[in-house]
Amino acid sequence: SEPAPESKLQTTIPNPQSPNSMPQSPIPNPQSPNPMPQTPKQSNYAFYTALALDILGAAAIGLGVKQNLNAKQYYKDYKNMPKNLSEEEYKNVYKEVESAQTDRNILYTVGGVLLTMGIMVHVWF
Repeated sequence: SEPAPESKLQTTIPNPQSPNSMPQSPIPNPQSPNPMPQTPKQSNYAFYTALALDILGAAAIGLGVKQNLNAKQYYKDYKNMPKNLSEEEYKNVYKEVESAQTDRNILYTVGGVLLTMGIMVHVWF
């Protein structure tokens, strides 16, 4: 004859000395030194650094736009110069055009790099 269904069940009493015998609970023990795993608090330094880079980059690009407008105006002034001036005067005015164009290019480059760095800090930190 078959034994009763209760006798087929295996009953064990967990041994508190053995870590594998106790079922693992998802709720941590409040008496443990660190009951809940601490999530790292995100620092605001990365945000403010990125924001500063963004602002500096946008400002440099804005100054580059202004220098571009200056270069266009200097070139108009150069083209509208009277024909009876000396070659030295033409060269001096054209140097202003070239200087404004060079400043524009530098400001665009620096502004683009700073803005890109700021965006990268926003994304990765």
